[in-house]
Amino acid sequence: MNFLTDANVLWEATRLSPNPRVLGWLEAHETELYLSAVTVGELQRGIALYPQSRKRTGLSRWLVRYVLDTNILLRMAKRNHPMHREARECVRTLLRRKDDIQIVPQVAHEF
Repeated sequence: MNFLTDANVLWEATRLSPNPRVLGWLEAHETELYLSAVTVGELQRGIALYPQSRKRTGLSRWLVRYVLDTNILLRMAKRNHPMHREARECVRTLLRRKDDIQIVPQVAHEF
C-alpha cells in the first residue's frame, strides 16, 4: 500500500523530540510514501519562514533528500510536461543556493 503523506507527518521527523510512534511509522513505510505538489510547497514555505541559519540549511537539505527523484528529471526533459517550468525552477533554486542535489530513483528498475 502507498501513502500520500501530509506535511505535518514528515515535519514530525525534524522536531527536537519527535514522536517515536510517528518515526516508527515513517521508517516502516519509507518506500511507500508519496508527496503531492501541495505538500512539497507547504514544506518549502515552512522552511523559508526560518531565518538564515544552520537549521534552515539543514531543513533544506532534508527536503531535497526526500523530494528530488527521477520524476523531476523527466519533467525537466519534457518541455511540454505541465510541471516542466516548476521542476526547472526548483532545480535552479537548489543550484543557486548551492544545496546538495541527490537524484533518488523511486523504484529499482530505474538504476
